[in-house]
This record gives sequence, C-alpha cells and structure tokens, in this order.
Amino acid sequence: MGYGNCPVPAGDRDCRAIARQPGSFFDMRKFGTLIQVNSLERVLIESGRVAGFGISLQFFALLIGVVAMTILVGQHVALPLFVFYYLARWGGYSLKISLAYGAATAILIYGFYDKLMNLYFYPSLLFG
Repeated sequence: MGYGNCPVPAGDRDCRAIARQPGSFFDMRKFGTLIQVNSLERVLIESGRVAGFGISLQFFALLIGVVAMTILVGQHVALPLFVFYYLARWGGYSLKISLAYGAATAILIYGFYDKLMNLYFYPSLLFG
C-alpha cells in the first residue's frame, strides 16, 4: 500500500506514512527529514490526527475521572459507574444493556468480592 498515486505533495505523504507506523515517530533520521521538508507543527498535528490522540486523551481523562471518583465515593460506587459509562460511551451498547451490566457489576462487587471473599476496597472520602 503505497502513496505513489496520492495527489498530495511528497512532504504530506511522508507525514502520513510516519504517523501510520507504530514507533516510527521515534526514528530520528526520518523525523529529521520530515522536519526539513515540513514544519514540526505540521508533522505533530498530522501524526496526532492519524494516531487518534484526541480520542486517546478523552479515554485517559475518563480513567483519571474514575480514579478521582474512586477516591471520593469509593470503589463500590465508582466501578459500576465506570462499567456503565464505558459500555454506553465507548462500547456503543444501549442504555438498558449498559445499566444491566453496571448493576450486575455492583452486585458482583458487593456480594462476591466484599461479602464472600472479604476483600478490602478503597474507602470513600465522602461516605467513610
């Protein structure tokens, strides 16, 4: 799959090629060549667009939010809410199915892990 027939300038083809190859961004020889042909800003923007940095940042923000929610309300509440939101937003499931899986997660965490196995869960700052 080449870019030979691509109707864009050679520099743009190189930007897309480096963005599609995992780890090639760190190949400093090719990176240096791209910087000579294009601007650093253009190379970084194209790499981010092709690699999906925007969606990745949204997902990592979700994970940071789950950690913050775990600290505030505890794992008994945070994990089922995470399962619900993850399935609804990222999994593409309907709200009914996401809610069912979230409720099943809450029952599993409380019944199996908390009561039956007596596992220690992170305590809530709000609810003690």
